[in-house]
Amino acid sequence: MDSDLRTCRACKKPIRWILTAKGKAMPCDPDAIRFNPGVGKEIFVATDGRVLRGQRCNFGQLEGFVSHFATCPEADMFRKSSMKKTQGSKEE
Repeated sequence: MDSDLRTCRACKKPIRWILTAKGKAMPCDPDAIRFNPGVGKEIFVATDGRVLRGQRCNFGQLEGFVSHFATCPEADMFRKSSMKKTQGSKEE
């Protein structure tokens, strides 16, 4: 396994942490893809850290990664509203 890869705690699939332009680490699917920015609804993290909407395209203008939040079947576990509900139920 690539040394940059980790495992998603929820679905156990490989993920790659990408540092965004705002300095936050975002879990992404491990394989880089090509995409065209501004013409689609998918969220990508470009290799320079910008988070952009776009559309996959084999000959796209930019290379980046798909946010793992978009593909993880257990992504709701990590949403802030779900975490607050879980924490609240532990306190009761």
